[in-house]
Amino acid sequence: MGEETTVRNPGQTPAVLVGATLIALTSFVPYLNLINVFPFAGIILSGAVAAWFYIIRHQVPLSYRQAFLLGAKSGFLGGSFILFVVYLMLEQARNLSVDQFRKLLTDWGGRMPSDSADMYQQIMMIVNAPFGIKLVSFLVSMVLIGLILGPLAGIGARLTVYILKKQAQRNTPTP
Repeated sequence: MGEETTVRNPGQTPAVLVGATLIALTSFVPYLNLINVFPFAGIILSGAVAAWFYIIRHQVPLSYRQAFLLGAKSGFLGGSFILFVVYLMLEQARNLSVDQFRKLLTDWGGRMPSDSADMYQQIMMIVNAPFGIKLVSFLVSMVLIGLILGPLAGIGARLTVYILKKQAQRNTPTP
């Protein structure tokens, strides 16, 4: 029996993390997020950088399909991270605004006429009612943002492979 040779690609985790980090940076860092003035430029660029990082680090050629999948993973992870951070920021802002509104209503409740007490109780019930982002909404949002950012980062990764292949063709000597 002959030996079986399998070509194994090295792990993509560092490249995916580089792309996801770049998506987060181009979304949150002031002045750096100006790249997104051009629609989706930061996302496409992050997919391109992830593919470039993988190819240069491992010296392994990627097919267009492999590059697209690498970029899509990067986009999905970056989008999920953005969504999680935005969720935390919204929860913090909601808590602050609800606390301020409760304080305002408490102050207002002491000065209101007795015939408005029923209205005050109804408003307090609304303010004290639990609300927030449900887990299902969060997961659906994560899937949707992954479906949007993943392919865009995948396009950037494919673009990198295309450019690197063109450079390699140009640099190979012809007999």
